[in-house]
Amino acid sequence: MMGDNRTWLIITGDDYGYCVHRDQGLLQAFQAGRLSTASLLVTSPRAPDAVCKARRIGLPLGLHVNITEGKPVADLDQLEHDSRVPSLLGPDGTFCGKHGFRQRLEEGGMDLDEVEKEIRAQILRFVLLVGSHPKHADGHQHFHVLPGVNSVFACVLHDHGILRTRLPVEVDVNSCLWLDVTRKKFFTQVSAQAIVSAPIFKEYGLRWADAFVGLSTTGAGMDVDLLGPILRTALTAAKDGNIPSSKLHDKGCCGKETTTRCEEISAPIGTKTRHDRCRRTSESNRMQEMTPRGVDTQLSIIRMEDCETSRALRLELMVHPGLARSHTEGEHSVNQIKCSAENMAGALYDGFCCSPEREFELHVLMSSDFRNLLEKLGLKIMHVEC
Repeated sequence: MMGDNRTWLIITGDDYGYCVHRDQGLLQAFQAGRLSTASLLVTSPRAPDAVCKARRIGLPLGLHVNITEGKPVADLDQLEHDSRVPSLLGPDGTFCGKHGFRQRLEEGGMDLDEVEKEIRAQILRFVLLVGSHPKHADGHQHFHVLPGVNSVFACVLHDHGILRTRLPVEVDVNSCLWLDVTRKKFFTQVSAQAIVSAPIFKEYGLRWADAFVGLSTTGAGMDVDLLGPILRTALTAAKDGNIPSSKLHDKGCCGKETTTRCEEISAPIGTKTRHDRCRRTSESNRMQEMTPRGVDTQLSIIRMEDCETSRALRLELMVHPGLARSHTEGEHSVNQIKCSAENMAGALYDGFCCSPEREFELHVLMSSDFRNLLEKLGLKIMHVEC
C-alpha cells in the first residue's frame, strides 16, 4: 500500500518505436530502473519490433498518439473501415508537421472528424500490436491539448476506457533562461492550452499526474543542476493547489482550492467541431465493430488506485533518452545515421532524432547524480504494471 507521505515519480519515455537509436536508449533506461513506462508510436514501421523488445524485458507501454509526423495509420489496408484523413495531410501524403498542424487548425482547415478517425485507428493499431488497450495515452508534440482537438481526444479515450493521459503544464517555463525565444514561446503556449484542457479531460473522466516536468528539461535542459529547482517548483505548485488536479475531489493535494488561471483559448473559427460532436458509442459496440477476432479487448488500466484515493503526490517526468548513433557503426557521417528516415514513413527526420542531446538525457537518467537528486527530493520512481 502506498503511503500518503510518499511522492511518486512517473518517468515516461516518449517516441518509443521511432527508430532503433531512440529505442535502445529507452530500453537501457528501463533496465536500469530509471524509466516507469514508454509511449509507443504505432505510426512507425518499427513499432512491431519495438513491441517485441518491450515485451521481452517487461517494459510497460502506453500510446503516443501521433498526427503530426509521418503517415496515418487510418490509411493502412488492414483496417477495413473507410478511414481516409485528407485534412490531416500535406501534398506528399504525410502529416503536416508540428507547426503545420497547428497552423491548419487555426485556419479552420482541419476536419476534427478525421482527427477522431485517426486517433481511433491508432488505438486499434496498438491493440493489434500489444494485445490489449494502452495503459495511458498522450499526444506526440502535445497536439492533444490544442483547442477543439482536446475534446475529441478526451472523448475517444473515454470511449475506449483509457483513463490516463498527460497534462503538460510546466510551472514557470517562461522563466527558464536557457531556452531560446522560439522554444520558450511554444512551451508557454502548450502549458496554457493544457490548463484550458484540464476541465475537458476531467469531464470525460481522465486522470493525470499532480505535476508535470519535461518541456524545459528536454535535451540539454536535463542537466541535474537545472532539473533540481524545476522539480522542486513543480512539487510546491502541486502541494499548493496551483496546478489543475484530476483527483476525485476538486481541491489541490493539500486540500486547497485550485487557483490556476489562464486566458481563455477557444476553438479556432471555422474548425469543424462542436463539444458534443464526438460519437459516444459504447465500448462494446465500438470494439465489436473495429477489433478483429482473436485480439484481447480486456481493458488494461494502470493500477494506481492508492494514489487516486490518497494524498500521495504523483509527478510525471517526460524524457527522451536515446543514442546519438549506433556505437557499432563507427565514425559515420550524420547523413548515414539519420535513424533510417523511412522509419516514420515519410522521409521525416527531426534534428533531435539522434542528436547528442538524447544521449545526454540517457546519461543523466543513468547517473548517480540523478539518483541522489531524487533521494534528496524524496521522490520514488513508480514502476507501472504491465
